[in-house]
Amino acid sequence: KVVTSDITFNRCTFTGSTSGCNGLAFYPRTLVGDTAGSCTNLTITHCVFTGIGRIACTLMNRGTASDKYDAYKGLVFEHNLGKDLGQTSVYGFLLTLDGYGSQFTVDNNRCENCLGIGIENTGWINGSFIGNRFGVFTRAYNPIGMSANIMTGLVVSGNSTEGPASLPVYIYNVNDSYFSGNYFETAGGNAVIFRDINRN
Repeated sequence: KVVTSDITFNRCTFTGSTSGCNGLAFYPRTLVGDTAGSCTNLTITHCVFTGIGRIACTLMNRGTASDKYDAYKGLVFEHNLGKDLGQTSVYGFLLTLDGYGSQFTVDNNRCENCLGIGIENTGWINGSFIGNRFGVFTRAYNPIGMSANIMTGLVVSGNSTEGPASLPVYIYNVNDSYFSGNYFETAGGNAVIFRDINRN
């Protein structure tokens, strides 16, 4: 059982282009059947992730127990820079919210030359993605990717690409959420793809 709470990373630098590892990773529940373990009140601000072998920051809670949204709760991920990620992997995200969680802010971050996806959410609810910027598309990546589990209560506002992205933003399975003031551009095709969304 892994219990993590009330931890802050502020103005830290993470690197390691040949390690094949993530910059930061928290895995309280990695399997569907996991019922123990939690991560609450995690703050990551003003950090630099550069030349990371894999993903800059991974937060994983794949357990489907009734308390799944409370097991990962209270994330602040703001004013961070991810640059030249995925040096030894096909995954080079700035942040992945993998599985379930709630009550979070992912605001005012910057992605440069990520790989695959810039910021990913596969099931976290009741949180915000505000003012994130995405640029340097030397390698292909979706600026924002949301898919897999049903997500609700999200605020997605003021996010933008700087120059045309190589791949579109995709928003799947997001309901009862708010979108405003985003600007996304791609080199060709759709800039944003919505699928299976309701009451937004």
